[in-house]
Amino acid sequence: MKVRIMVHTLVLMGLSALTAWAQAPSVVIVPAMASIPVVARLATAKKLPMPECRGEIVVHKSNEIVCATLGVDWAAYGKVEVASVEVASIDAKRPLTEQEAAKLVNTLKESLEKRFGHLGGRSESGATTRKLMVRAIVTAVHRTNKTVNILTLAAIQSPVSFGGASTHFELSDGENGRVLAQIDLSGRGRQYDVFSSTRTLGHAQKALSRMPKQFDRDLKTLRSKSNPLNAVQGAALQATGSGRYSAAAEEQQNRRRR
Repeated sequence: MKVRIMVHTLVLMGLSALTAWAQAPSVVIVPAMASIPVVARLATAKKLPMPECRGEIVVHKSNEIVCATLGVDWAAYGKVEVASVEVASIDAKRPLTEQEAAKLVNTLKESLEKRFGHLGGRSESGATTRKLMVRAIVTAVHRTNKTVNILTLAAIQSPVSFGGASTHFELSDGENGRVLAQIDLSGRGRQYDVFSSTRTLGHAQKALSRMPKQFDRDLKTLRSKSNPLNAVQGAALQATGSGRYSAAAEEQQNRRRR
């Protein structure tokens, strides 16, 4: 009887020890495994190079830079038209094929038109507004390692290779072609982009499809900083090429003040 009790006690102690040993590593291993995708994404993050800006830097972030010409009445531009979209990504080791470039162009173009195609060029009051022409150039494409992601999706249910893309947007006046602003954006795949992580250009396409939303936010930022009086002064200065305003510009300025 005593032997049986001792055996049962030893078995219970062994099971308790085994359970404790099994649970203790999980306290460390599980969070560590969960942090792998986050660390991998942060470690491979790249900052946008600073572009040449002849105006004012309105926004400057690691993945977003907005350079705008001084003295532009952005509120007057109610229509956005996509003039062109192209890929100029330079990768000597693995250049994009024509099919890959066309796929990226179509992704960005469709997303831009979906975002801005409904704008009819009229303000809420019914007055005709000016048109902004947008030219987009995909300047960098980062591929996703789909083989690695397929393995990590099976092991830790998350991708660890994150591709992406960078794009340079040029905004110009639809009437005179004057360049008004330049917007540089970059984007990358995210942890929950599971399906995209199993395709070489999946994350790049995802990044491009999201860019028009941020681009729209940047336009709203520019409009919020718009000043019609400064716009008149800036246009007059550029037209005369000196510090003297033309009579027409002064008259227009006086009307706005009234």
